[in-house]
Parts: sequence; structure tokens; C-alpha cells
Amino acid sequence: MLEEVKQKSGSISTGMKKAESRMKVINGIQNAVADCQQHKAIHDKYVRIGWKTVQSVYAESHRDELDAYNKAYRFLKKHGVDLNVNLEALQTEYEQLQTSHAEYTGQLAAVQEELKPLKEIRYWVSKVLAPEQAEVKKKPEPKHSVTEQIQDYREESRKKDEQHRQEKKQNMEL
Repeated sequence: MLEEVKQKSGSISTGMKKAESRMKVINGIQNAVADCQQHKAIHDKYVRIGWKTVQSVYAESHRDELDAYNKAYRFLKKHGVDLNVNLEALQTEYEQLQTSHAEYTGQLAAVQEELKPLKEIRYWVSKVLAPEQAEVKKKPEPKHSVTEQIQDYREESRKKDEQHRQEKKQNMEL
């Protein structure tokens, strides 16, 4: 029961994270398009300047604008979008993601309410039971080196030999 609820909670939180990350990307695309459109005139003028010295002087005087344009342009290229992206479609997708995120939030709250008493039960059971009893999974025995294994085998064989000798002695006495 507890595992099922945890799995349900995990799937809901995964959906929330996907929606959040896509909303973040959409917001970044919208901001990048706005920055590119705002600084496009300065960038175009910079590109049209033919003389290197004049171009470098212009670049120094408009460094912040050119950096903002280049950063926004790289962001758009990274996400496979150009300046002609349909902003209205992105906005509708963003709104749909917001509603699905709100639904996920409600579902997660309901699952967490269902999970809370189960966690409390597990806590109190672990307090009542001894640690050995509460452990469900067995831990694997530590691995020993080959020399330790040989020594253990020799000791076991010696013990068996001694037991065998004592049994023979007892049988002879009878």
C-alpha cells in the first residue's frame, strides 16, 4: 500500500517537474525574443559597419546591448527557435501548462494526505519493534578475502576432525 502511494506521488511530481521545466523554457523564449527585437537595430547596424576600427569603437559603445542580443539569440538557437516564433501559440501552451501544474499540485496534496498516516504508522511500528524485527530486507554478508576464506575452511575442517575423533573415542569406549 505504502509503495503504491509513493509510486503515485512520484509520477505526479515527475509530471509537475516536466511542466515546470517547459514553462521555464517558454518564459525564456519569450524573454529572448523580446530582447532580440529590442536590440536588433543596434546589432544590424554593427553588422553593416565595414571598417574594423569603426566597428570595434561601435561595439565598445554598445557592448551591453550587443551582449544581450547575442545571449538571447544563442538561447533561441539552443532551443531550436528563431525570431519568427509564434508567441501566441507559446502563450497558450504556457497557460495550459499552468493549469496542468495546478491540477498536479492538487493531486499531490491529496496523495500526501493519504501518505501521511501511513508514514506515521511506519514510524510507530519501527519504535515498537526491535531493529532486527523491523528490517525487511536482509543485508548481504560482507565479502572476505580469499586468505580469510581459506583460514575459515581450515578451522571448520579441524573442528569436524576433532568431533569425528571424539565420536570414535566414545564408540570405542562403549
